[in-house]
Amino acid sequence: MWAFDPEWNMWVVKRNSGVSEYYKSVHDFNSWTKVDLAELSSAPFHNPSEDPSTSNFKRFLDRQVKENFSRMISARALYRKDKEIMDPKSGEPMKIIIWPTTKQQKENLSLNTFVRYILIIWNYGRTMMKLSMLP
Repeated sequence: MWAFDPEWNMWVVKRNSGVSEYYKSVHDFNSWTKVDLAELSSAPFHNPSEDPSTSNFKRFLDRQVKENFSRMISARALYRKDKEIMDPKSGEPMKIIIWPTTKQQKENLSLNTFVRYILIIWNYGRTMMKLSMLP
């Protein structure tokens, strides 16, 4: 599942593993491989703000998948052969695939949002104290 969040002005991608990733720009998706982009194109897409530029990127990505990414740059997986590990069927060295890292945001945005905008109620004995976290 993926969407554009207008509140954060970021793209949010929730992987099959349940991990959420955040991207600032559509250009950050150039760090994905063609296989990942094709899977993203077929994943459920949400545009709650109905922003036309967001829908345009989704249509662009769908076209690029059909055209085998003729106008979109994508990352390539690197292959290397490990001479110490042999393929039991062919007797040749095993191929190791190294996936490049994506240009996702490194900070946890949900934690930042929690710290900046939510009041924390702290139970200290019988009294309740409200602590406001400032940015």
